[in-house]
Amino acid sequence: MKKDPDIKIYVVCHKPCYVPKNPYLYPIQVGTALSGKKLDGMLHDNDGDNISDKNKTYCELTAQYWAWKNDDADYYGFFHYRRYLNFSDRKYKEDRWGNVREDALSEAMKKKYALSDDKIETLVRDYDLIISEEKNVVSMPGKAAN
Repeated sequence: MKKDPDIKIYVVCHKPCYVPKNPYLYPIQVGTALSGKKLDGMLHDNDGDNISDKNKTYCELTAQYWAWKNDDADYYGFFHYRRYLNFSDRKYKEDRWGNVREDALSEAMKKKYALSDDKIETLVRDYDLIISEEKNVVSMPGKAAN
């Protein structure tokens, strides 16, 4: 019998925000060393071996460094606090940047995008790597013409 995978998906935050309740989602505050205040209910990228003080240069990578040096899991994942993967089988209308926009993440959005522990665990068991769709950033709006 295959053991349950130890799944840790870090939701990278720099301010208080809603993170759906899920045993695999772990909110982590980035740039904690620079902020002067630890946010409640989150991991902090300035605990243990860290590069939190380099957050202005490395942004979300300070959370990845922290996970690499301080946590152990079979599967690591990262979401931005406003950008989650869609685990549902449905495709949704994208904006001109290729994003699916919502006013705010909520329990209803959690259901809509299948951010359930069962769906996440099933996909992690079936795939070695889960990523967003490929996007041609050269053709996105706002890009200066060469």
